[in-house]
Amino acid sequence: MEELKRLELLVGKENINKIQNLKVLIIGLGGVGSYAIEALSRSGINNLIIVDKDRVDITNINRQLIALHSNIGRYKTDIVEERIKDINLNANVIKITKEITKDNIKELIDLKPDYIIDACDTIEVKKELIRQSIKNDFKLISCMGTGNKFIPKFEIMDLSKTTYDPIAKILRKMVKDEKINKKITVVSSNEKPIKTDKVIASNSFVPPTAGLLLASYVINDVIRWFMEKELIKIIKKFEGSVLAIGLNVDLIKRLEENMNILDLDTLNLIDNRRKNKFSKKNLDEKVKELREHDEKYKIQRLKTKKINIKKLRKYYNKKKTNYLICNYEEIKRFMKYFIKDSVYINNNMLYLYGISLEDVKTIVKKYKRYNVLIKPTIKDDYFILEIDNKESKNNKIKDFFYLIHDTIENVVEFIGDILIN
Repeated sequence: MEELKRLELLVGKENINKIQNLKVLIIGLGGVGSYAIEALSRSGINNLIIVDKDRVDITNINRQLIALHSNIGRYKTDIVEERIKDINLNANVIKITKEITKDNIKELIDLKPDYIIDACDTIEVKKELIRQSIKNDFKLISCMGTGNKFIPKFEIMDLSKTTYDPIAKILRKMVKDEKINKKITVVSSNEKPIKTDKVIASNSFVPPTAGLLLASYVINDVIRWFMEKELIKIIKKFEGSVLAIGLNVDLIKRLEENMNILDLDTLNLIDNRRKNKFSKKNLDEKVKELREHDEKYKIQRLKTKKINIKKLRKYYNKKKTNYLICNYEEIKRFMKYFIKDSVYINNNMLYLYGISLEDVKTIVKKYKRYNVLIKPTIKDDYFILEIDNKESKNNKIKDFFYLIHDTIENVVEFIGDILIN
């Protein structure tokens, strides 16, 4: 499609196809929701469900994309449907023009959307959406308060990290009271609300910022989500012992659910404070959070705040895992050491994911030294490397000479860079 050529340059043709096939439901078409649905439409999503009971009012004109003097009194769902179909000629739009409550919200869930965007202002509906997202396992992103705020600075964050947000405060209490442990993704601002009279104040630039972030979450997440779906297929086949390095919580959860995994070790990297700009307090909180998670799921985690290759090899040298799965970005900085050690600590299959083409060539070249079979799987703009260690040969003398070779290669490259500069 010519309309999506500029987006295709950013995300690739395959990801455009994924985006087009999504089904997204959005509740609330006001100052936040009207901008979110605009961005989703212009991103090429073909299946959209729009929900709002209201008509356009003159007071909406200062902040809502669809509000004009010419359409005051018209239902918002009618206006948005016309706008979507004028932007995307292939769009399939389901419009629901009625009030949504916790009693009838199941009607929306039954439509089986891939994502739900909560841009409504009803607290009870927000609460029920959180409950339903856990029960029915769909992706939810919820907008917190945008009223009485003047600075257009919002972030996508976990509900537990929100501050100075009256709506988020109510939801945090609900999550705590109901002992909900799942991450709740929200868009929120840490600006302290300005005190006004009973009517909530608003402007033309704060709600749109939140709306565009809601849309960006969906587009960015779906690209990552399809990669995870491919990894989940791999994880389901694991049997025996597994070492996972740098995986996110969702993938770790899938590993935990696999009853064929008899022994699971996960290492989620907490690098040094200088790199991640952690204060000591924040680092300690992160370590505490990981330990609580481990106790809950009975996970054995290496007792380290950052990966130490020598410790890693020493720990696993005798143990030898059946499967090793790694997020390449988390181990990239010490890959030249990890290549050798991964052969020693793994006696079956290694999976590296999230690798660029340039890095693939280097990794494939260095792994071939150990007589391993490598199968690169191309998935759009990333690679999954499947490395078969079953027939690998470990040779310490050979390792020593390769170490010298690599050192000379690195020195030559370094000197070359100096001379060029």
